[in-house]
Amino acid sequence: MVKMEKNIPPCNIKIDKNGVWYYKGDEIVRKEIILYFYKNLRKDESGRYVIEINDDCCYVDVEDTPFVVRAVYKSGTECDNEECIYLLLSDQSLDKMDPNTLLVGNDTCFIVQLKIMPLSRVFQEQVIIKSQIS
Repeated sequence: MVKMEKNIPPCNIKIDKNGVWYYKGDEIVRKEIILYFYKNLRKDESGRYVIEINDDCCYVDVEDTPFVVRAVYKSGTECDNEECIYLLLSDQSLDKMDPNTLLVGNDTCFIVQLKIMPLSRVFQEQVIIKSQIS
């Protein structure tokens, strides 16, 4: 976790509620750049997101959550005597879903609690499942 400092500048980067990244209002379309930013995305002590690359650090404006579910997969094998469900996240990671953490959000989407492990860190994050509820 990044130590909270008052002099960390903003990145002028925003992640909207659909997981779309923007720089100064323009959409970032190069996936390799977005994946590089995900790889270097951290949370500071106050819960704000920062991109930390080498000794440089800046705050990211996150509208809801930086991680959005892009696909849902059911495993062909059982895990702990149950079927496993895996979620492909916007950072290209695959994470096992705990069905007990599934909630319905305010804006007709599902929200699930996951353990996300970028690099060697583990932290809890709410992730939006982008399947509209009928």
